[in-house]
Order: sequence, then C-alpha cells, then structure tokens
Amino acid sequence: MKEKVTHNFGLKLLSVGLAALLWLVVINSQDPVETVTFEDIPVTIINEASLVAKDKIPEIVEGDTISVVVEARRTICEKLTKDDIIAVADFEKISVTDAVPIDVSVNSAYARDVEIVRGLNQVMKLRLEDSITKDFRVKISTTGQTKEGYVIGDMVASPNMISITGSSTQISKIKEVVLMVDVDGIFRGSVSTGVPVIYDMNGDVVNSSKVSISTSEVQVTVPVLKTKTVRIIVTTTGEPAVGYEVGSISYQPDMVTVAGTLSELVLLGSTLKAQCDITDQSGVVEENIDIASLWNESLESLRLVDEDKLAVTITMKPYEEKVFEITPGAVELRGLSDEFLGKILSLSVSQVHITGKEASIQGINLQKLAPYIDLSNITTEGVHLVPVYLENLGDLILDDILQANVHVELRPRQNEEPDAPVTSFEGGEAGTAETE
Repeated sequence: MKEKVTHNFGLKLLSVGLAALLWLVVINSQDPVETVTFEDIPVTIINEASLVAKDKIPEIVEGDTISVVVEARRTICEKLTKDDIIAVADFEKISVTDAVPIDVSVNSAYARDVEIVRGLNQVMKLRLEDSITKDFRVKISTTGQTKEGYVIGDMVASPNMISITGSSTQISKIKEVVLMVDVDGIFRGSVSTGVPVIYDMNGDVVNSSKVSISTSEVQVTVPVLKTKTVRIIVTTTGEPAVGYEVGSISYQPDMVTVAGTLSELVLLGSTLKAQCDITDQSGVVEENIDIASLWNESLESLRLVDEDKLAVTITMKPYEEKVFEITPGAVELRGLSDEFLGKILSLSVSQVHITGKEASIQGINLQKLAPYIDLSNITTEGVHLVPVYLENLGDLILDDILQANVHVELRPRQNEEPDAPVTSFEGGEAGTAETE
C-alpha cells in the first residue's frame, strides 16, 4: 500500500498543483475580483446627546455623506448596494478640532467577502454653536372651500405660541410656523388637531430633526360664520363752498359680503350708510373709509369677507347761470299810498343774472321770479332810487344789484273811478308801469 502511495510521488504532487492552479485560473476567469465605488452614502450620527447636554448644537460643515470604494468578486459586487455600506459618526469621539472620525464597515452578510480599499479614514467636520430657544406664533392656514354661503371665522390655536430649540444658524433661518387646516365643505364650527410645520425664509420646510419643538401637535378651534351681501349708500354732510353744489358721487365697492352670526346679520340690516363731509369744498373730495366702521361696534361677530376699504370720490360743480332781459314794465309796483301815483323811469341794469343749483334753476323764468319794488315807505313826491326784489328767488342767487328810479307824483283822484288802477300818466308809455 505504501509503495502505491509513494510510487511516482513527484508526478502525483505536480498533478495536484497543476489541478489547483487550473482551478484558480478557471475561478478567476469566471468570477474575477472587481472594485465598486459607492457615492453619497449617508453617515449615521450616534451619541449626539453628549453635545446637546453641554448646550452645544453641532452643525455639520462637511461629511454628512461619503464615498467608499470596495473590492470583491464580481458575483458579490453585483449584489452590493450602498445600503450595504455602513458609515457611523460617534459624537463622543469628537476631537479638539471639532472633527468626528467616520467608522466604515460592510453589512455582515458580505463582511468576509468584501474589502474596503478606499474611504476608511474619513471624518465629519462640525461647527459647534450655542443652543438657543425662540418662541414662534402658530400661523393658521386653510385648504379647501367652505360650503357656499359660509366662511371661516377667526381661528384660535392652542397653544398659539410654541418654542423651538436649535443652533443659532437654524433658528435664524426660521420664518414661520404654520398649521394647515382642511375646511373643505364645512358649514359648522369644529375643533381639529394637526402637526405644525416649520418654514424657512425661502418657503422650504425645515428639517425637524435639526431642531426640537415644544409640542408636536396643536389644537385649533374653527368657527364657521354665515354670510350676507349688503348694499352701501354714500351721502354728504355740510355745505360746499358758496356757488358750488355736489356734481357727482362715485364709490367702490357698492356691495360687500359680511360674515357673522345669524342674529347679528339680522341686526345689520340690508344697507350700510357712509357720510362724507363736503363743508366749504369746491373741487374733488376723495376719501378711503373703513367699511367695518359703518356698523355698530357692538356687533362683534361681524367681519368683511372681501374688500375692507370704501373708496369715495365726490366732485363739486359750480352753480348754473341764467340771464333774463328785464324792462321797467316787467316790474310790479307795490305799497304806494293812495295819495300818489308812481312810474318807473329806469332800471340800474337791463339784464338779470341768476345762479343756483341745477335742480332749482331748471324751469325758472322772469315771470316766476316776479320782480317788484316796495314803495310803502315813500311819503314825498319826486324821483326815488329803490331796490328791485325778486319774490320767488328762493335759494337762487341774484348776481346783480338791481335798482329802479321811480318818479312819484301827488295827483288828485276825484275824477277817477275809485277801484280802477292808474297804469300810466296821460295814457302811459311802453315799458312803464304805474299804480295808485
């Protein structure tokens, strides 16, 4: 038996060596060793609390992701993903230069078959900042539309302020804290709970893992109000400058939608009245009025759904003018004593200029104005200068000083009919008027 084993032993050993070599050649040709690079491998942080306990907040400057090169046979490489590469930064190992070594390993399933050839000696660089806390008001926003004829009232968050703790860099980036409430289709008040979202100055959501918040949920009370459309009426107070009247009044809006409780909407009525003072105005008056000031402040539930300002423009216009030709014959003599006869010799002007508001001056004529003179105080003969009055002037303005020269004469009346008025001397003249 021994002879059989040792017979041609050298050849047998050579055969085994050649067989092993051939096996290696076959293996290497069919399943060669390859390298694979994995980019952007996230680094897991552990023991961060060790720094927080010292009131320090680490800001990662560099090293939150790494690249690693591994070597393995092709069959293994084909199965590997970057999830199989494990990178860990232990903050308890932070150095005096604020750097943390990154431990890199391979998933245990492939640990014996994979070699890390590049990426073992990487570090995470930190910037340590003081921990600060700041309070932020919870802003409530809505999504969706309420049922037609209803709007959302003033929502109340509880708590309405929350505290956020983080590094000075992170806190300085925060713009607002928003709680979104879905109001689609609702017509009754409700109470809901939601998670507030932190937004930075660019409107992007802040990574909540980088800050801590005093509460994770906020409760919000959502009141629902009925709506009503009411008309706006604008009137004026005071009197404009002399010789002017209101020409036009324009304003927007002329209708507004008001929301509130049903009982207070009933008390509101169907119109809102605004008043603008035009005292001594002669041009254009412009005002912007708070619409909410047009209803009684005791109606506390009321609020405007759309516009909150009433824009008013009031234009003044000068009085209109009319001109009338006037003759002595158009003027009535009144009040002359029975002992005298009177005759208008001349008038100070031949035209009468009347100005006034459009509504008052329309349709006016000299006959309606009824010009006259009052001779009741005349007790002597001669020529007297007396004023001419317009009986129906009303609020119209006489632009001229109107006077008349009247000749008064004492005349016997025994030969005249007692009730017949004397209209002229010696038969009268055109354009004159006489009376007893």
